[in-house]
Amino acid sequence: MCIKWYNLCCKINKLNQIIHRAMINKNSSSCNRAISFESLFTHIGVRSLLARAKFSKRSGADVFTLLSVVVTSIFKGYPNLYRFFESTEGKSLPFSKDSVYRFLSNPKYDWQSLMFYIATFIIRFICELNKNNKNQVNCLIVDDTMIERCRGKKVELLSRQYNHVIGKTVKGFTDLALGWTDGINYVPLLSHLIASNKEKNLIQKANTSNIDNRTTGAKRRLLACKKKPEVLISMCRRAMRVIPATYILMDSWFFSDFLVRQLKQLGLQSICLVKSNLQFKLEKGSSKAFSQKALLKEINGGKLNKAKLITSVIAYTNKDLKVRLVFVKARNSTDWICIVSTDIDLSPERIIELYGRRWSIEVAFKAQKSYLGLNSECKAHDFDTCNAFMVIANIRLQLMEFNRRHDNDPRSIGELFYNARSELTAITFAEALQTLLLLIDDIAVTLDAAGCICKGKLAEAKEVISNAISEWFSGMTDYIKMYIQLPQTPL
Repeated sequence: MCIKWYNLCCKINKLNQIIHRAMINKNSSSCNRAISFESLFTHIGVRSLLARAKFSKRSGADVFTLLSVVVTSIFKGYPNLYRFFESTEGKSLPFSKDSVYRFLSNPKYDWQSLMFYIATFIIRFICELNKNNKNQVNCLIVDDTMIERCRGKKVELLSRQYNHVIGKTVKGFTDLALGWTDGINYVPLLSHLIASNKEKNLIQKANTSNIDNRTTGAKRRLLACKKKPEVLISMCRRAMRVIPATYILMDSWFFSDFLVRQLKQLGLQSICLVKSNLQFKLEKGSSKAFSQKALLKEINGGKLNKAKLITSVIAYTNKDLKVRLVFVKARNSTDWICIVSTDIDLSPERIIELYGRRWSIEVAFKAQKSYLGLNSECKAHDFDTCNAFMVIANIRLQLMEFNRRHDNDPRSIGELFYNARSELTAITFAEALQTLLLLIDDIAVTLDAAGCICKGKLAEAKEVISNAISEWFSGMTDYIKMYIQLPQTPL
C-alpha cells in the first residue's frame, strides 16, 4: 500500500517540477520584450498577414524586419525612431532610418488591414478559450480621441477640431477607434484618422498630385474627410463579417436614431449613454415627448424617488425606435444619468454591467498615449506616415493584450494543463498528504537506525522534517490552484 502511495506522490512531485520549469522559461522569455514580440509575430504569422495587406519590397530589408524594428523600438527606452537610429543599437542595423521612413510613407501599404488581420487572429484565440462559457457576451466598443499637432502647419489634412474633453478647438486629427472585448481583454480592431469634413476648418489640404487614386493611400485620404458616423458604419460592417459580437458600446455623442438603426441592421444592439437634453416618448406615434427629468417623474407617480438607485422604462425615440432607458443615480449627487439600450429584453443590471466594459477603451487610449507613442512619436508631415504610426501604436497594444491573455489564462498552456488536471484528479490532496506523512515517519526512523540522528532526538527530527514537507506541500497547492479550481478537502 505504501509503495502505491509513494508512486502517486512521485507523479505529483514530477509534474509540479515540469510545470514550474515551464513557467520559469515563459517568465524569463517575457522579460526581454523585443524577443517576446518577435516570437509573437512568428506565432501570429505576421509574414503572411503582411502579404495579404499588400506589403512588399523588391530589394533591401524585408517588410517583416522593418515592422519588427518599428514596433519594438519604443520598448527600448527611446521616445521616437529618430532617437533610436541615433543610438549605437540603431546604427548597428543593416539598414538606415531612411529605409524605415520610406516604409512608413508608402501609400500602397494597407495598414488598417494589417491591424485588422492581427486582431482577428487574437480574437479567435480568445474565443477558443471562451467556447465552453455559454454566458459569454462579446461587445464592440467605439470611441474617439484627439491626436494634437499644435505646432503643425504643413501636416497633410491637418484641421481644427473641437476637443470635447477640454472643451476647446485644437489643431490635429480625431482617432476614431473600434475595439472588441470579452469583458477581460480589449483588442483594437480598426482605427482611422479623421480630419474635418468642412473645408474652412482644413489647415492643409490633401496632397493627391503624386498619389495614384487606385492606391490605399488615396482611399485613406477620402475616408478621412467623411463624417464619423459613415466611417463607423463601414468599420462595423467589415468587423461583423468575421468578428463575433452582439452589442456595441458608445458614449453619448455617438447616439442618434440614424446610427443606431444602421447598426441594428448589421446585427449590433446598441448600449450607450445619452445626453441629458434628449427627449423620449412613452408611446409609439405620440406627439408628446418628455425630457429625461420629466420622464422620471412620470414613471414614479409625479415625484422623484430619491431612495431608488436604478429605474428602468420602455420608451421610444423621436423616430419611434423602441428602446429601454435605464436611469442610474450618480454617486454623491442627486443627478441621474441615462443609458439607452436597443435590446429591450436585457435587465437594467445587465445593461449597466455591459456598459461598464466601455471604460476599457479609455484605459487603452491612456496607455497608448502615455507609453506606446500614439500622440508623441510621430512628427511627420505626410498623412500616410501619420496613419502608419497610429496603427503601430494599436499593434503594440494588440501584442501586449495577446501576451497577457496567453500568460495569465491557464487554458493557454495547452496539453500540459489537461495532463496536469488528469493526474491531479487521480489522487486527492488528503490522500497525498497522508502519503507524505507516512514517508516522513519512514525517513526519520531510517535515519535514526543508521545512526545519523543523536539519541533522544528522533521526535525533534520528525518535527523538523514534517514542517519542511508541510511548507513544500502548501506552496505546491497554492501554485496549482492558480491553474485548476478543485474543491477544498479538509486535511
